[in-house]
Amino acid sequence: MYEPLVISMASLEADAVNDLVRQYLAGGVSALDIIENCRKGVDIVGKRYQNGEYFLSDLVMYEAIFKEVMEIAEPHLPKLPPAPQSDHPQIVLGTIEGDIHDLGKNIVAYLLRAAGYDVLDLGVEVPVERFVKEVKERTSESSASVFC
Repeated sequence: MYEPLVISMASLEADAVNDLVRQYLAGGVSALDIIENCRKGVDIVGKRYQNGEYFLSDLVMYEAIFKEVMEIAEPHLPKLPPAPQSDHPQIVLGTIEGDIHDLGKNIVAYLLRAAGYDVLDLGVEVPVERFVKEVKERTSESSASVFC
């Protein structure tokens, strides 16, 4: 059923991917199923890159397409009620200094927020000291757990 989405993602066809995502969502397909099938297309992109069929620019392209998919799908992700603040874990996310890749981080942030977690996304190229500072501030403000 999702083969056109997987193939379009693997072929880096942004318009086709976005159209299919919207069609599937309108048809009642789970946003998580859509994201999983886009990920399957990304696996193919990775294999093509390893085989020398795709280049760095193609990886940048798939990341941009996947970001668009996540923006379209995020409002349709299942929402869980937030836990009471004292029991509510806080998540500090970021990509460590020296790394500008954020696709995986962004997917995790979307899914954690959809699950009701309080997520602080620090962005990319974040120094270790900033992670430490944010975790210390959050653990001193409440009794909630903080994960980094």
